[in-house]
Amino acid sequence: PGGSSSRSEIGNFHDLQIRRPTPIGLFPAGDSRFGVADLLGNVEEWTRSLFGPDPERPSHAYPYDAGDGREDPLAAADMHRVCRGGAWTDSLGPSRSGSPYLVVRNAAMPSDRRMSRGMRLAVGA
Repeated sequence: PGGSSSRSEIGNFHDLQIRRPTPIGLFPAGDSRFGVADLLGNVEEWTRSLFGPDPERPSHAYPYDAGDGREDPLAAADMHRVCRGGAWTDSLGPSRSGSPYLVVRNAAMPSDRRMSRGMRLAVGA
């Protein structure tokens, strides 16, 4: 997402000073090549993937392997889960290629609540 668009056109980030989540679709320049909106900015999105017990060290690294236990639906509630993407509370910074980047994988406890976290619901056509 983003391509050669201006940083202020690709998503709702702290730099814009909107200071809250916005309706989906206000930043079409940040849409993915598949037309998915708001993968950059707005809210950091919960996933069901396990991060592990230590928020500083992921128990499950890349490359992704769905069979390694990170998708266990019966995992203990005291395990950190993965949140992905940036939120309206995050600032963009330059990557080595000059395009914007974000920390895209964070650890959070299921009991953590923040205005900058949400979830994406998707429906098939």
